[in-house]
Amino acid sequence: MNRINYQLRQILFKITYRKKEYVMYIISFYLGLLLPAFCLANIRSVDQVIHFTTFENMDRAVQIDWFSDDFLDMKIEGAKNVSVSGYYEEDFAEWGHQYVPVKGIDECYMYPFPKIKGRMFKNYELKEGKKVCLLNQKYAEKYSYKEGDLVSIHNTDFEIIGFVKDKIYPGILIPYSAMKEVYQSGNGIQFTGMILAGSREDKENIIQKATETILDKDPNAEVIEITDGEELYEMSQATKVKWRALRGAVAVVSILFFLLNEGIVLMEKVKKEQQLFYRSLFWCFLYDSVGLYTEQLTEIVIRLFGKLFFVVKKVIANAERHLHS
Repeated sequence: MNRINYQLRQILFKITYRKKEYVMYIISFYLGLLLPAFCLANIRSVDQVIHFTTFENMDRAVQIDWFSDDFLDMKIEGAKNVSVSGYYEEDFAEWGHQYVPVKGIDECYMYPFPKIKGRMFKNYELKEGKKVCLLNQKYAEKYSYKEGDLVSIHNTDFEIIGFVKDKIYPGILIPYSAMKEVYQSGNGIQFTGMILAGSREDKENIIQKATETILDKDPNAEVIEITDGEELYEMSQATKVKWRALRGAVAVVSILFFLLNEGIVLMEKVKKEQQLFYRSLFWCFLYDSVGLYTEQLTEIVIRLFGKLFFVVKKVIANAERHLHS
């Protein structure tokens, strides 16, 4: 027990004495691990966002956003495909008067969907405006909803057929036709029309026809923005490039921290090797010195014994001569 306490005290003393080195080592070690993990997670999330905000032939599309009190079934002559969606911030009293985005989509919706827990809308449900919905997973977990439960949207019950985890759809998705029936008019809904032209050259003509159709239906409608699909695609790609640059910078920083960590370990190793080297050098010097002195001392002792032997022999010879005489 005393030995363990002694070792613990020695470790604490060492950490206290060299705390700066240990702090740098810990920081560099964990940042060297966490930053690459952040890069990998970020790559996945950014690529998902790009995937769900682009679609095929987007360069031939035109997006029109407007506010209106009237729902519009947009039909544009010369357009290959037309999709209209509505967006409204609904006050959910049963959720503590929390404003939740409700989005209505039609059967021609062009953007890809993320993975859904449950099932996706069926085509006839979108066309006929069935009272079904997809709920964001966070609301399902917070208010304990499960598949098949009913949720009240603008005083109308909708059956939950699935759950969406992705942040691109943060609220509730319902069929556009059902939204038209439930909200009717006078609610100031934001609409988005995505129109796919036959060619890039037809886009200007499509924009003019779409704007006229909106204003003919509702003269008080406010056209917010008209965006070329090619511009939307370029914006998404620019976002991807920026995030890649950020990931590259983070990767470089993680490499630097890794090198710093390895440098600290290497310096510690070099110090230990230097200490071992100096100790070995000292003992070698001591051994050589003692060995040299031992050889010299042995030689002196041998010479002394030789001289002593000669003297003793001489004394004995003299004694014998005196006895004979």
